[in-house]
Amino acid sequence: LVTHCVGVPLVLYLRQAFFCPLASLIPTVALVLTLKTLAPPTSWLILATEVAAGLVLYTATAVRFCLDGPQRATLTGYLKRTCRGAAA
Repeated sequence: LVTHCVGVPLVLYLRQAFFCPLASLIPTVALVLTLKTLAPPTSWLILATEVAAGLVLYTATAVRFCLDGPQRATLTGYLKRTCRGAAA
């Protein structure tokens, strides 16, 4: 098993590989079901807006819960440099 070769216990690997992304998905599923119930898409624009809202929520929760401190700092630095370069 790969986990044996790299010295990571299987439970730890499964938790890091699957639990965080699936836990981040829960608020997104709740949002999508709420939007489907309260405001079903009647046009492509509304559908695209609802999908974008779901993606933003998933990205925010995934960054918060799936990345550790140094990874978040690297991502934040990259985004700041990219946004600064686009504004110039």
